[in-house]
Amino acid sequence: MKISVNTSSKKELFNDLKIKFMLLASIIGTAILLIIFIAIFAAQYGDMQLSIKDSLFTTIEDFKSNSGAGSEFDDFDTRNHCILLVERNGIIVIKQHFDGYTPTEQSQIINIVINTDNERVTIGKRHFQILKESTSNYVFDETVYAIYDYTMEYNSIMIMVIAFSCSIILSAWLFSLIGWLFAKHAVKPVEYAFHNQKELVTNVSHELKTPLTVLATNINLAKGSLTAKNAEAKSWLDSSAAQIEKMNKLILEMLELSKFTSVFYNPNFEKINLSDFLESTLLSFEATCYFKKITLETKIEKDVWCYVDKNSLERLLSILCDNAIKYTPEDGKIRAGLVRQKKKVTLTISNTGEGISEENIKHIFERFYKVSTDVEQSKSFGLGLSIARSIAQSMGGEISCESEPNKYTAFTVTLPLEKKKNQGEVNQKRLSERKKDAKALAETKSQTDAKKVKSKHKRRALTSSESENNFIEKETRQIESDDERQK
Repeated sequence: MKISVNTSSKKELFNDLKIKFMLLASIIGTAILLIIFIAIFAAQYGDMQLSIKDSLFTTIEDFKSNSGAGSEFDDFDTRNHCILLVERNGIIVIKQHFDGYTPTEQSQIINIVINTDNERVTIGKRHFQILKESTSNYVFDETVYAIYDYTMEYNSIMIMVIAFSCSIILSAWLFSLIGWLFAKHAVKPVEYAFHNQKELVTNVSHELKTPLTVLATNINLAKGSLTAKNAEAKSWLDSSAAQIEKMNKLILEMLELSKFTSVFYNPNFEKINLSDFLESTLLSFEATCYFKKITLETKIEKDVWCYVDKNSLERLLSILCDNAIKYTPEDGKIRAGLVRQKKKVTLTISNTGEGISEENIKHIFERFYKVSTDVEQSKSFGLGLSIARSIAQSMGGEISCESEPNKYTAFTVTLPLEKKKNQGEVNQKRLSERKKDAKALAETKSQTDAKKVKSKHKRRALTSSESENNFIEKETRQIESDDERQK
C-alpha cells in the first residue's frame, strides 16, 4: 500500500485557518436566516391553507343551508370566491362563479375535477384546491364540488421563496465577507505569536553560538596543557567537546531553518542547467554509496534549465541524498530522476528499504521529528526534512513523500521553471516603507507636540500678565477709594 504526504507552507496554513473562520461565520449566519425563512414560510403556508379550507367548507355549508340537497335550486350566489359545481346523477345541474374563465377552461376544470380524487390539481398555469361532499336519497345521487383557485396565493408564495432564496445567497456572501474580515483580525495574534517564536529561536541560537565557541576553544587549550598522567581528565574534556560540537551543530541547523522560513529571506535566483547540476551533486555521493554497497541509478532528462537558488538547492539535495544513504541497506538501490513538465520540473530521490509507516509519514516534515530511535540515528536532530521543505517553498516549489513499507521511500521536489517573485524582497520593501511612514509620523507628532507646548506656555504667560494687570488696576482703585473716604 502506497502512502504519500504533501507539505503546506505556513502562509497556506494561516489561509486555511481564515477560510475555516469564514465558512463557520457564513454557515452559522445562513443557517439562522434559513430557520427564520422556514418559520415564516410555514406560518404563511399554514394561514393560506386554513383560509382556503375555510372558504371551501363555508361554500358547501352555505349551499346546503340555502338550497338543501336534492333541491332544484339553480341560481346559488357563492361567496368566498369559490367555484360551485353540483352534479346530479352524472349531470352538472349547477355551475356558479365561473366568471373570468373561457368556455374551454371551464370544460377542462369540470372534467378534471369530476374525474380526480386529488385535493389539488394544476390546469395550465392555474392551481385549484377541491372539496367535495356527496349525498344520496331514493331519487338521485348528488355531489357538491367547491373549487378554490389559489393561483394568486401560490404565485405570492413562490415570489416569497425566490426573494428569500436571493436574500439567503446575498446574506451568505455578506457573512462570508464579514467572516473573512473577522478572521484576518482573529488570526493576527496567532501569526504574531508564530513570528515571535521564530525570532526567539533565531535570537537564542545567535546568543548561544558565541559562548559555545568560547567553551570549545577553552577545552582545546585545556586538552593541550594536559600531560599523559591526566588521561581521565582528558576523556572528560573529550566528552565535553563532543557535546559542545553536537550543540553547535544543532544551533547551526536552527539558524539555517530560521533563515529559510523568514519572510525577509531573499533567494539568489539564477538560471542554471539543472541536469548538469544534479549530476555533479550526485557525483559527490558515489564514493559513500560504493563503500555501503549501494547502487546509485540516475534517470535525468538532458538540458533542463530552471531558475533556482544554487546554494539552497545544493543543500536540499544533500539532505535528501544523506537520508537516502542512511536508510538504504546494503545491496540496496538509490534512484535519482529529473523530468521537465509543462511549467515545472520534478526532481525525485528514492531508495529501497523498510520505508515509512502511515503513522510516521504524516509527521516527517515536522521539526525535531525522528522516525527511528536507533543509536545511529539519534545523532541527527530531526531538522533536515524541515529545512528541505523550507528551501523548496522559498523557491516557490513543493516537496512530498511517498512510501510503501518494506519496499521503498521516494521524495519528490517540484519547482517552477520560471523565476518566482521574490516575496522576501517585497516584504523588506514594505518594512522599509512602514519604517519611513512611522518615522515621518513620529516627526510630525513631535512637531505638533512642540507647537502645542509653545502655545500652552504662551497662553500661560499671557494669562499671568493679564492677571498681574488686573491686580494692579484693582489695587489702584482700592487706594483711590480709601483716599476719597479720608478726605
